[in-house]
Formats: sequence, structure tokens, C-alpha cells
Amino acid sequence: MPMFTRRPLAAALTLAVALLAAACGSAQAIPVADFTPLAGSSGDTPISEVTETTGRIWLEAPTGVYQTGWATLSEADGSLKVDVSVTPSEAVAQPAHIHLGTCDQLGVVVHSLENVIGGHSVTDFPGISIEDVATGAFSVNLHLSFADFATFTACGEIPALP
Repeated sequence: MPMFTRRPLAAALTLAVALLAAACGSAQAIPVADFTPLAGSSGDTPISEVTETTGRIWLEAPTGVYQTGWATLSEADGSLKVDVSVTPSEAVAQPAHIHLGTCDQLGVVVHSLENVIGGHSVTDFPGISIEDVATGAFSVNLHLSFADFATFTACGEIPALP
């Protein structure tokens, strides 16, 4: 199926960014994250899902700089692994955390993730399970940089286990 019928929002954003870049005389366009919607998604916005051993959390910009991507959760041998991948990548280290609360009302940091560098980070949490964070009360949040900590670039809410 052609991209413009399967992912109209992504196609429209890509076209808008390309036209804006051309109008400004810039040959470099900001990439729009490519994603495969999960089951149950309308195709426009991916759905975050968790199971007892894995999860995919859709990350998107709540305000400020536009980044999208996934925080992938996996549990093995009594350890939780959080793998964050976002685009476009930033040239500096981006602090990332699991917060109490929603993206609209972030609370305290409960787990610090490895800094996102070049759009990617992986963090292992021994002794923590998906069940500990998949309660519907936590969010994954990325900051623009240590210098601009107040600007959030991407956030996603971790859903409760079914």
C-alpha cells in the first residue's frame, strides 16, 4: 500500500518539511521517524503496548523540539532493559528518565536512563521487572540537553499490563 494512504500524517509532515527546506534554500530536511504501527493502530499514531516480558512505548514531542521513536522494554533473567531510539538525533547527550506521572503532568524521576546519544541509548535495571513500571503510572521522557533541561523532546506513557 502506498505510504500516503497508509501513513497520511507522516507523508504530509515529510512533504511539508521538504517544501519548507526548499523555500528556505536548505538542502537538508528533518527526517520524520519511520514506524510500523502496532496491532490496533489506525496507522497515523502507533499504539504503546506491554506484555509480561516485552513492551514498545511510542515517544513523541509533547512540546518544543520534534522527536519521535520508541522505548522498547524487555525483561530477562530478573533484569529490565530499556532501549530508546528517536529521530532526528541530537548532536549532544540527551538526558532520559522514567518519571512518575503522565507526559502532561510529569512527576519525580524514578529511574534515570542512559543518556540518548545520536538518537539511541540502552539501560539495564537489575532487579526491576516490566511489572514494576507497567502500572499506567509512569512515562519515559527525553530532554533536549543538559544545558536546556527544561525542553522536553519526546515523551511516552507506559501503559498498564492488560
